[in-house]
Amino acid sequence: EIIKVVATSLYVKPSEIISSKRTKLISLSRQISMYVAKKYTSKTLKEIGNSFGRRNHATVLSSISKIEQLIVEDTNIKKIVDKLEKEIEDSK
Repeated sequence: EIIKVVATSLYVKPSEIISSKRTKLISLSRQISMYVAKKYTSKTLKEIGNSFGRRNHATVLSSISKIEQLIVEDTNIKKIVDKLEKEIEDSK
């Protein structure tokens, strides 16, 4: 569900978020998805990584840290993440 919400909001396909593509938009979408997945689920880093194309826990942790840093440094990223979080909370 998180992947679908992020994909729709950032105009990428859910399959691209899970893929190994590394374009800037797809990578950012994937990182945001991992950040939100950690925040709103009880899944472990390994479980989250498996949901994103069998990525390891270190990749997930790196993605989460990157988004936490971008939220502080980039107001546009903060707005995107806040909007996504609101959508996810409203869909519960």
